[in-house]
Amino acid sequence: YDIAIDFNSYSNECAIGALCAKANKRIIWIHNDVRIKMSEEPKYRLLFHFFKGKFKYFDAFAAVSDGIIEPFSLETGIEKERIFTVNNFIDTDEIFRKSEERIDFTVDSSKYNLASMGRLCHQKGFDLLLNKFKDVIATRKDMHLYIIGDGPDRESLERQTKENGLTDFVTFLGNQKNPFPYLNQMDGFVLDSRYEGQGIVIWEAKALGLEIFIPKHLEKYNKNIEGYEDLTSAIINAKKRVKQRDPLIEYNEDIMKSLEALFN
Repeated sequence: YDIAIDFNSYSNECAIGALCAKANKRIIWIHNDVRIKMSEEPKYRLLFHFFKGKFKYFDAFAAVSDGIIEPFSLETGIEKERIFTVNNFIDTDEIFRKSEERIDFTVDSSKYNLASMGRLCHQKGFDLLLNKFKDVIATRKDMHLYIIGDGPDRESLERQTKENGLTDFVTFLGNQKNPFPYLNQMDGFVLDSRYEGQGIVIWEAKALGLEIFIPKHLEKYNKNIEGYEDLTSAIINAKKRVKQRDPLIEYNEDIMKSLEALFN
């Protein structure tokens, strides 16, 4: 082979497959901010200690965002010159097609409808978002938050919603095989993760023309998307507007250029 790729990066089995293949070049993908992930997840900290030795056998590294390059380099000793930024490709044609699927769901168009999407777990920060949204509703009763996804924290998040007096303002939609018809009805999208690698859902929402709200610390993982120091105030000041879809042409073209540089 010309190139052997470990796209998983977490599983040692995938690394062994890439390293044992007869290839001229070996590349491994990096999907997260390893420094923050280790500080937040004791299990990952232990696993990283045991598997980080594999990185020295790879020739090049693909980071899904600029923001994860430095922490990876610091934790592994890998030179930054060997790490390339390759954002996740967004298939906007598929998103647009799937968004037109008919579903038994409608929002109240008189309200500002806000979506968030992801696995309901510690990393994704839905507990942080619900606390902020409590402050939003104290000022604006014309907002509704729809949370798409499921996970180990769902029960505690539903309890938090009730304790915060948000049952009339927050709806849990659970896992949806096709989330795009739901997103297509929204006005805005918010992600309040503690950390990310990139945050593909942000770009999927951007493609559908939703107003994007992310905290400042997620900005470094999502080039050209503005983050807010005060996420609560940004949401409070949101206004309904005519949505304009974004095919992300330049974004995806840059990915192709990055892949060419990585593979050469």
